[in-house]
Formats: sequence, structure tokens, C-alpha cells
Amino acid sequence: MTNIRLKYLLIVLSCALACKVMAQSDMRLTNHWYDTYLINPGADHFTVGQFNLAGRAQWTGFEGAPFSGYFSGTTSWSHLHSQFGLTAFVDKIGYTTTADVGLAYTFSVPLKKSTFNYNFSVGVKIKYQFLHYNQSKIDYGDSGNESLITERLQDINKPNADVGFEFLLSPSYGTFQFGVSCTNFISLFDKSYDPFCNVNYVYAKYNSEFDGVVNFNVGLMGINANNTYQLEAMAGANFSVYNGGKTSPSARLGLLACYRTLKEIGVGFSAEFSHLQIIYSYEYNFSSIKTTAYGTHELMLIYRLPNCKRCHWGTAPTVRNQWWKNM
Repeated sequence: MTNIRLKYLLIVLSCALACKVMAQSDMRLTNHWYDTYLINPGADHFTVGQFNLAGRAQWTGFEGAPFSGYFSGTTSWSHLHSQFGLTAFVDKIGYTTTADVGLAYTFSVPLKKSTFNYNFSVGVKIKYQFLHYNQSKIDYGDSGNESLITERLQDINKPNADVGFEFLLSPSYGTFQFGVSCTNFISLFDKSYDPFCNVNYVYAKYNSEFDGVVNFNVGLMGINANNTYQLEAMAGANFSVYNGGKTSPSARLGLLACYRTLKEIGVGFSAEFSHLQIIYSYEYNFSSIKTTAYGTHELMLIYRLPNCKRCHWGTAPTVRNQWWKNM
């Protein structure tokens, strides 16, 4: 890998020290619209078990551009109204690598009424974060600032936490989803955590559940990171594919369009077959970076375990509406 030019070093260093922008230390995948557990430990998967694997190549073609990877695994214990999860992510931008490993717990209160179901869930994730600078990749040039930069670029390892809750309301015609989460919670109170910026999310989604081939979903999300505010929006359609005279679909396909910033928009496609879902999204940036980058690519695989009657943890509660089937 070629050395990164000093001007890129100084840009990234300034961002890391000031922490005035969305930090890569709190990676946010576009595919969080398909699974809010990526940003909220209070989101319940409503499955016996689920595994997520995702990769994101940002600003393809731009030297030193970010590349991110994510993994999560969850399992539900219905008799305890509990979900237990393991998460891990790694993010590389230039000479900087950020990673964390976390354990999450989600508690749900599902209730069923005569005309609708609703579910309230709250969760917490305890994680350990790592920030590493590969100084062998830095080209200091003739700046004379090598000692200053080396002093600032020290590895950091710290514990942190995410907290959040979600509320689902499911009448017969769809599911309304509301959520609030706070990531890197300890960073709010300790300045030594500045490289791991606190990010807060508030979101609302609606997924229709009409009988038929086509359904739709819409969503809004507000994001706050160190007094920087951002609004995201998405709209999508879902198509059920039936074979022969079967009453349940053999596959579900989805299309999604999202707005991320004033200069970035994205589109997504999903395909679900039995217990496996494949999601791809592409984002285009209209800023000056478009002259050297070819957009952002993101791929996520979701595998949901089938209900197991013999398993000691039981099956996913039937009163929990599996709204993800319409994503």
C-alpha cells in the first residue's frame, strides 16, 4: 500500500482530534433501515437466533477511503422475554483502524390486544473499543511535525456502552416502529473518550402489511453527533413471489431509496429466500470527492434460525409480529 500523503493525514488528524464530524468510530451502515439492531441494542430481532454479516466500501477509488466490517449474533429466550447478543466491527480509514467487541442484552414486553399487538423493548450493550494508528504507513514529508503527530497518534483502548429502546405498534394493516438510542454513552462524560464520539438516534418507520404482492415502507431518522445534526429518510417497496398455489411466498424482494445528506443519496435491493436475506446498497456522493471516487458499496447477509421446538430456549413468541418480513 502506498504511503498516504501528508495532506490527507492532517485532514484526518484534525477530524479525529476535534471530533466535529460523524466519526468512523461509530460506524453507521445504510442497511440499518433493514435491521435497527445495528444502531440500537434495544431492537429485538423476534427470532430464535439471527446472524448478520456486513461489509461497506466507502468512496471506492479514493486513496485511504474507509472500509468497514460488521458481525452480530443474537438468540432469544422467550420465557425470559430476553435477547442476548454478540457484536463486533472493524473500520479502517487510511492509517487508522477502529474496532470494538460488545455483549448486548435486550428485554422485551410483548402484549396482544384484540385489534393489534405491541412490543416495548429496552437494551444495553457493553463493549470494548480499540483505536490503532499504523504510523509505518504515514508519509510525514518535510513538514517537521513528525514528533508532534507521533505524540498525538497514540493507540487508545477503552470500555464503552450503548443504550436504547424501541416501541412497535402492529395493527392489522402494518407495523409502526419508534426507537431512540445513544451510542458511546460514556463519551458524554469523559473527554478522554473524544476519539469515540457519542452519537444519538431518533427514528420512526412504517411497514405496510396488506394482503397481496406489493407492500411499502417509509422512515425518518434524526442523528446528533457532538452538536452536528443530520436527517435521513427512506422509502421502499416489497414484492412477494408465490409459486403455484402456495399461500405463503417463496421469496421476498425489496427496493429502497434513501437520503443520507444534502450531497449523498443511496439505493438498495434485498432478496429473502427462506431463512436467508441478502441486501445490497449503493450510495453516490455529489460533493467534490466524486471526481476521484466511484460511490459506496455495501453488502449485508442475514440468516435467521428456524423455530426449534426441542431447543431449551423455546421458540420466538407468536405475539411478536415479525415485521421484518415486509422489509
